[in-house]
Amino acid sequence: MTASSYGVADLATDLRSAIMTSSTMMQLLHEVERHLKRLLFNPVFLARDYGLPIPGDYTPRFLYRDPELLFAIHASMMPPGEWTPVHDHGETWAVSGVYHNTLRTLLFERVDDGAVPEKGSVRRLAQIDNRPGEVHVLPPWGIHQNANVTDELTLSIIVHGRDLNQIWRSTYDLENERHKRVKFGPSPLASVRSA
Repeated sequence: MTASSYGVADLATDLRSAIMTSSTMMQLLHEVERHLKRLLFNPVFLARDYGLPIPGDYTPRFLYRDPELLFAIHASMMPPGEWTPVHDHGETWAVSGVYHNTLRTLLFERVDDGAVPEKGSVRRLAQIDNRPGEVHVLPPWGIHQNANVTDELTLSIIVHGRDLNQIWRSTYDLENERHKRVKFGPSPLASVRSA
């Protein structure tokens, strides 16, 4: 299979197999990372199969939702200068890979014990700048913030262990040391272009 023929359907098949055969979380995440890198090296699938990115439209798009909710794959399009809130993905893992440009990820850890409702104190641990083809793994409850600090669009492909719209997550207000649980509504599912 050539780099330009490996697409989302192939990734979904490989991910399902990895989920069914991996005996540890570490093994599973390694397999997800390996297969996602194959997709990232396909230079044409996003435009060819989905017509993305759409100029001026930065809405994240789900590329695939596993029918048994074992995982979800989506495309994230960040305009120049955009920062996400500091957040986690709750009980699920995420493997994020850069398709175009650079994605900065700041990693945090929680330093309070969670005993006070809505209080959430975190401290910064590291900064990672991923470039095209590079992948970053986040375990469940991994607190992070993503940013596009460049002057052009950043495109990432992200695999989550669950559809994020189905689970509770947390956001963190660093300045006020606050924590908020959130659950978002449905994100649009990108449609595959007909040949």
